[in-house]
Amino acid sequence: MGFFTKKEVSEEPKRKLSGDEDALGLSNVPTEPADPPEEPVPVSIEQANTKHEEYKRGGGKKAFHPRTATSPPRSSTSTPPKGRHHSVFAQMWACASYGIVSVSLTITQKTVFHSYSFHYPNFVTLLQILTSLFLLHVLRAFGKMDFVGFEMDKAKKVFPLACAWWLYVVSGVTALRYLTVPMFSVLRRVTTILVAVGEYLMFSKVPTPGSSTSLLLMCSGAGLAGFTDLTFSLPGYIYISICVVSTAVYLLLIRRLKDVTGLNEASLLFYNNILGLPLMLVWLVFGTDELSTVFQYEHIFDWSFMGCLFLSASQAFLLNLCIFHCTSVNSPLATSVTGQIKDIATTGLGLVLFGDVVLSTLNIAGLVVGFMGGMLYSAISYVNMMKAAATQKKE
Repeated sequence: MGFFTKKEVSEEPKRKLSGDEDALGLSNVPTEPADPPEEPVPVSIEQANTKHEEYKRGGGKKAFHPRTATSPPRSSTSTPPKGRHHSVFAQMWACASYGIVSVSLTITQKTVFHSYSFHYPNFVTLLQILTSLFLLHVLRAFGKMDFVGFEMDKAKKVFPLACAWWLYVVSGVTALRYLTVPMFSVLRRVTTILVAVGEYLMFSKVPTPGSSTSLLLMCSGAGLAGFTDLTFSLPGYIYISICVVSTAVYLLLIRRLKDVTGLNEASLLFYNNILGLPLMLVWLVFGTDELSTVFQYEHIFDWSFMGCLFLSASQAFLLNLCIFHCTSVNSPLATSVTGQIKDIATTGLGLVLFGDVVLSTLNIAGLVVGFMGGMLYSAISYVNMMKAAATQKKE
């Protein structure tokens, strides 16, 4: 009862297959073997199930089916990998959640730096990393999140992503200390064209003429706004340049390494933080003097300040999950463009909340041109998504 053989499968070609067997591809097993039948090899159900689980974890090329203990021939009709196609609503919701959380985080962090005059961006980043690791383990303990533990082999594969993530977070938080919110938002638009170039080089994805035009508008607006910035800060521009490059690398590596390692979003986030923690500590100790002076800050134990600081740290954790999810459901470029569109709300709030913006006619023109490019690209991306959804429905 507990054993079956390859020969037993081939000797019953006329038996009507059940729905489960047909779904497994057994309807394509030839009724007459091309070669002489092999000697039956007894395989227990337990062994077959073990082999099947190993296949699922290892990502083998041939499916091992517990019912037959064989690798059936591939069907002539290829089936897309599970999880590759998502509904338009799922794609739009992923973009919207990323945009909302990102706007909230930017405003909260700017409040910490500007309203409370807390000039310790690297300490804020360290707090974000520690908070993320804490929340990851709490959610896993309550069964709300699942991620793999630390493994050296996986850590080596993920390390480039962790480095890009650490640079992107540290440089972004520090740039926001020196730049106004509108300038921070418009200069980050350069990320989009770098992502487009990266997608072409890594995935052979060529932007359409309309997409190229919108990307050019976004970058032109960023350049014009930057050259006419009346609140120019050299440290701010250096940090935002590092942030732009590392963000583009980060978005592209998410897509590549998620497939290579087989890790889900939560696992990648865990590895980012656990590998970024020693990098952050080394930078804090040897690259800054923040650890020795942060507790001299006069409002360090004020409840309102502490609430704002920890809100910023927890939102950073949520933002990383949203970025992973948005990039997985859509594409790195769609995630980057979503970041540009949400900057409209961020810029508007930055203009009225903090009072540190000095505008000129050309500066405003640069902001407007950049926003127009972002809106145009969003419209083109939406039309393309609708066409793809319609094509998928027909198939």
